[in-house]
Amino acid sequence: MRLGEAAYARDTLEGYLARRHAEGDHLTLVSVKLSGTRLGVGNFGFVVRRSATELSSKGAVQCADHLFVVWSLGPNPGP
Repeated sequence: MRLGEAAYARDTLEGYLARRHAEGDHLTLVSVKLSGTRLGVGNFGFVVRRSATELSSKGAVQCADHLFVVWSLGPNPGP
C-alpha cells in the first residue's frame, strides 16, 4: 500500500502498479461524476470496484494538456 510520502513518489509508481497487476489486482470503473472546472483543471469524483469492494475516489485533469494532476483512490480520498 502506498501511504504517506510513498504515495507521492512518482519514480516508484510504475513498479508498484506492475507488482499489483502481477498479484492479480484489478480495478473496474463503476461511475464518474464531473464536479466542474477551475483555472483550467477539470475535477471529478469516481467509484472503482477492487476485488468486490467499491472505493469512492477523486481526480483532476489539466484540461489543456489532458494530464492527470490528482488521482486518489478511496476509501478516504480527501476533500
